[in-house]
Amino acid sequence: MKKEIYSTISKFYPFKSLDSFALTYHSINDFNHNLTSKTYQLELDSFFEQIRFLKHKNIESSDHVEDLFNPNRKCILTFDDGFSELFEICLKQLEQYNFHSHIFVCPKFIQSNKKEFLSNSQITEMIKSKKITFGSHSFSHLNLRKLNFKDLEYEIEYSKKWLEDKFSIPINNFCYPFGQYNQKVVDVVKSKKYNHAFTTQFGTISKNTDPFQIPRIDIWNKDSISDFNLKIEGKYNWHNNIHFLKNLIN
Repeated sequence: MKKEIYSTISKFYPFKSLDSFALTYHSINDFNHNLTSKTYQLELDSFFEQIRFLKHKNIESSDHVEDLFNPNRKCILTFDDGFSELFEICLKQLEQYNFHSHIFVCPKFIQSNKKEFLSNSQITEMIKSKKITFGSHSFSHLNLRKLNFKDLEYEIEYSKKWLEDKFSIPINNFCYPFGQYNQKVVDVVKSKKYNHAFTTQFGTISKNTDPFQIPRIDIWNKDSISDFNLKIEGKYNWHNNIHFLKNLIN
């Protein structure tokens, strides 16, 4: 019922954007698991229907976050948490569509050796691709707003160091776990030499967007192509008001 209400509100939302945008995905699978909400687990066919829709609209995928701040409309695909099915999807299946993937991983998930998360060897293989960029999703996937300063620095700084040392790649982009952050968190991310940080706030991206509070467009498992189109046109951006109120309460 909530999804239908959201969709109805969005159809009448007067705003329409032709700006660039970042899409938020988590798990793409046909079987579901218990490591993230079912809301964030898309079936493979639904995901590729969305990719084909973007291709049909001639919206290009960018390999550089900086491109999103330019006038030409582009998109990036972001994947949070680093689930193992992304090995096939991002490394092999998305290649035919010429789409780039930005994957935000947590060292703790990699170290867990759970089959549901990308392994060291899979990430090493994916790094060879010119269409995959890795970023930090903190070290342990905690709510950064609730941490003391020492633990906050550890989660942000050591995740970057661990990934760079382990895989010999630059880690320039950060993604706030659960979309939870405040000014203290932003300031620490800036101080640890990241170039950009992504939120879970609904929104499109322009030259005026704060590079450390980049909005994205959340994609849900029951989104139709009509819903998907409304989202990339910015018609779900009213949802930010709910996000803002939740942050005030918490």
